[in-house]
Amino acid sequence: MKFNVSIIIIGYNSLNTLKQLLPSLGSLNTQNINLEIVYIDDGSKDNSIDFFKSYSLKHKKICYQFSKNKGRVHATAMGIEQANGDWYLFVQSNMILDSQMLQHYIKGITLNAKKLIFAGSIRYESLDKTLQKYLNSKDRGINAYKEYQGIHFSHLLFGNCLIHSSIFKKIKLNLKLSLYGGEELDFAFRVARHFPNIMIACPKSIVTRIQYPNLYQHCKRLEEYGEYNFHILSPILQKEVIKYHNLIANIPGIYYLVLIFYKLCLTIYKAGLRSGIIMKLVFGFAILKGYYKGIK
Repeated sequence: MKFNVSIIIIGYNSLNTLKQLLPSLGSLNTQNINLEIVYIDDGSKDNSIDFFKSYSLKHKKICYQFSKNKGRVHATAMGIEQANGDWYLFVQSNMILDSQMLQHYIKGITLNAKKLIFAGSIRYESLDKTLQKYLNSKDRGINAYKEYQGIHFSHLLFGNCLIHSSIFKKIKLNLKLSLYGGEELDFAFRVARHFPNIMIACPKSIVTRIQYPNLYQHCKRLEEYGEYNFHILSPILQKEVIKYHNLIANIPGIYYLVLIFYKLCLTIYKAGLRSGIIMKLVFGFAILKGYYKGIK
């Protein structure tokens, strides 16, 4: 039996990382797989699209370029529109794929015929070694699951997941989430409500995410998430992201309180106390900082 798989890659000014991603695609074990590569360029200015077009792969290639940057959710939606496979594997342009990852996914499909979403693991590489250690901790995300164990919807990341095309005929991406953050959470939540128990872990399917930003760069992205996308999420999902629900209440002066705690957590981090709890607090207050900035 042949499996029809489309690898959907989203990129923005990704020339340097494509030079590492594309060779890994050429090394994939594609036994029993008809594979196509779909690259969506989100308005790059560095000739990423030309490099993709000129790079020789043994698989069918499809590419599409936006004239200007529209954001990840729009690029992902376009990838879905362009793809022809029965299964969509979502990866990002700053990733390197393990040569056997597709075979682990295919084994998962074969052994779990009624499951339609498989979540692989991501290994992060960053110059910020403290952040790298936190992101790769064994109790975080898919790392905490056993093979083929059902996952919580909040742990689905488009960075490495295989989804059957039929899902997108029922559940569409929320195009209101135009900038960084929230699109996976929103999508997975709606999938879980309409199709319970179809998401499972496949941690042996591994990608390595390279050149991940440091803590401060990551917090800037989380602030963007808070300012532009967090308020679009349902109250249920907002409370999934911010565990201390009272902090979401629009109380006069709370923005300044959030700012104080955010700076305090960063100060503690700089001082060398870099536990998982501190990291989570920094991330949470970065989102809240953006959120209250957006509604001021």
